[in-house]
Amino acid sequence: MIYRLLGPLEVARGPATSDVIDLGPRKQRTVLAVLLLNRGRVVSTDRLIDALWHDDAPASAMASIQAYISNLRRALRVETGTASPIVRQSPGYVLEVAPADVDLSVFLDDAETARQHAENERWQEALTTADRALASVRGQLLDDLNDAHWVEVEAAAFEEVRTECRETRITALLALGRLAPALVEAAQLCGEYPFRDRTCWLRMVALHRAGRSPEALEQFRLHASRLDAELGLEPGGELTALQGA
Repeated sequence: MIYRLLGPLEVARGPATSDVIDLGPRKQRTVLAVLLLNRGRVVSTDRLIDALWHDDAPASAMASIQAYISNLRRALRVETGTASPIVRQSPGYVLEVAPADVDLSVFLDDAETARQHAENERWQEALTTADRALASVRGQLLDDLNDAHWVEVEAAAFEEVRTECRETRITALLALGRLAPALVEAAQLCGEYPFRDRTCWLRMVALHRAGRSPEALEQFRLHASRLDAELGLEPGGELTALQGA
């Protein structure tokens, strides 16, 4: 079974198939999502109740949680033909699945490996691994549950790692002399995240190496102006040093 959080929540019967199982109603899916995000760790029933109802839990909340867990156990047990990976452990439940079976875990591992390759200037390995990580992303974290109050924090943490992975990819492209895709991707990332010094730095480097230094300086000016006007901040030292150089 493959558990997918990078996009709508899905549990697929195999890595190369879109054949997914029925996870039931939204609240039942939410229970599984919380367990997956805490894979291998005990999630208390109180935490599950908060994820489902926040400050408006009904008197039947505990019974509902137990029903959702029972239904999920049955569905996963039927599909795998083995014991359910959802185990009761006080004060709640734990989901016991291998990291390789969870797309988020695989992505995070690949993103970290790409970062380490870049740190060690193994640029082709960094690019290949970053590409693999980014290709596994189908959309925003838990797209179909993104209006839940607790998903926002999890989604923001994921987006930060994904953005850093995209920056790693651009850094590798620059190191390998592949200016055309580096320019395109740096410009796109600057448009999406206009306040990130690192992204601005990458675009300035790409522009300069492409013989477009005046545009690189204009990029710095716009970035500094935006930081000051909207956040009351100044560009960091590394970015300022690049502008001076």
